[in-house]
Amino acid sequence: MYFYFSSDSPAAIKISGIYYASVFKSVAFLDFYPPYPLVEILPLSSNKNGFAFFPDENFLSNPPQNVTVTDLKGGYFLDFSFAEEYGKFRVIGQKKFPDAAVTLFFDFGYKLSLETARGFLAENYSFAVEKAEFTRHDFFGAKTVFAEYFSGTVKILNVYSVSGEPKLIFSREIEDFTVTAAGFTVTEKKKDAAKHVVKSVWEITESRAEEKERTVSHAAGFDLSSIDEKLIPYAFTEELLVGGDIGGYLGGTVKENAENLKPFFGDFIGVFPPPIFREQDEVGVIYKLKDRFYAAEYFTFTVENRKITGIVKK
Repeated sequence: MYFYFSSDSPAAIKISGIYYASVFKSVAFLDFYPPYPLVEILPLSSNKNGFAFFPDENFLSNPPQNVTVTDLKGGYFLDFSFAEEYGKFRVIGQKKFPDAAVTLFFDFGYKLSLETARGFLAENYSFAVEKAEFTRHDFFGAKTVFAEYFSGTVKILNVYSVSGEPKLIFSREIEDFTVTAAGFTVTEKKKDAAKHVVKSVWEITESRAEEKERTVSHAAGFDLSSIDEKLIPYAFTEELLVGGDIGGYLGGTVKENAENLKPFFGDFIGVFPPPIFREQDEVGVIYKLKDRFYAAEYFTFTVENRKITGIVKK
């Protein structure tokens, strides 16, 4: 069985007590079979805990906090997040409203506490938060708390409904956002081939956020006619993912049935090249099945005269 390991902090990998490799924002590759050995992922920082585990079915199907597992159909990708775990208790952001109190703090990890007269919500985060800002907004009776988290160059927007028992109704990495009369607008900059910029309009009801409008654009320098033909399936799949205009990628009966492509692919969240144990003409897509557990599917494409004329799910 093939295993890929990645970590957001410098870490050493040990197999049965023997050093194997180091990993940091990259991928280490292993190939082993039952009975599986003891694997240790040990961060080089002294204020972070490591992981020791047997990569068996129990671990892979129920990964612990700060570990995500992706079933690659023939192997697994394991991603480890080592948020700071040791250090003094500290409050990173705090705000008290007339009907809600919210605190982002560090105490053996980064944690959120949101309390109202109707309930209490606690969250743990696998990423470090350097700064947190909270604002309170009402939308025709729907009460919300907006939380902005800053982690390095990344900004994350979480929106919580506090009309009843507090709950998370929106969470996404964003570039910017604006509050409107009925909800909010969000701008996202994607790290894909076309460098998509996605602007979406969200409406908030009593207990949920619903997307009402989406505008998708490319980076100024992106030109579909100039990209390598082998990359057309990837560019198309990324265009489909962000909800852009896929018509220019398609030909033949595939174009005639373009409205069926989104249901055909389903609710996927990412695109990636095939691992070494898959056919190299496949394009991988990722689906979230539950918290910390993902699964891959693979598709092959027929490209004729730079147009996609056939798609097969493998």
